[in-house]
Amino acid sequence: FEKPRGSLLCYNTSRCIRDYEKLPKLYPCFRAPDILITGDGTEIRWAVIKDRSWTEGAISSHGHADAAFGRDSEWNSCIRNCWDKSAENVKKALDALDEHCIPHLNDTANALNGVGEARYAITLKG
Repeated sequence: FEKPRGSLLCYNTSRCIRDYEKLPKLYPCFRAPDILITGDGTEIRWAVIKDRSWTEGAISSHGHADAAFGRDSEWNSCIRNCWDKSAENVKKALDALDEHCIPHLNDTANALNGVGEARYAITLKG
C-alpha cells in the first residue's frame, strides 16, 4: 500500500473485525476511515481503491458501502510471527484468570483468516 500524506481518519478499536462490521449498518452516518485498526491493534487495514491487481478476498468493505480495505501485510506478518511463537503460553496463563463473562470472546470465527486473532482476551467480574 502507498500510505497517503496529510490528515487521515483512523478508527482504532479493541473490537474484533466481525463486531466492527456491524457498526456501519447500525449507524449509516458512520463514515469509512482511511485506516481501520481492530483487535487491540493486532490488525491494520488501509482504505484502498479496488483494481484488477487485487486477488479475490484480498479486500473487503467491512460493512462500508463506499469503501474497501486491504490488510497491512507487513504489520500482519510481524504480529503473526510473534503471536505464533507465544500464543499457547499466553492462553495458558490467562485461562487461569478468565471468568468467562463474554461467551465466544476468542472464537476463531471472530477473525477473517481462519486461524483466529493474534490476541487473547479475558473478562473479569467487577
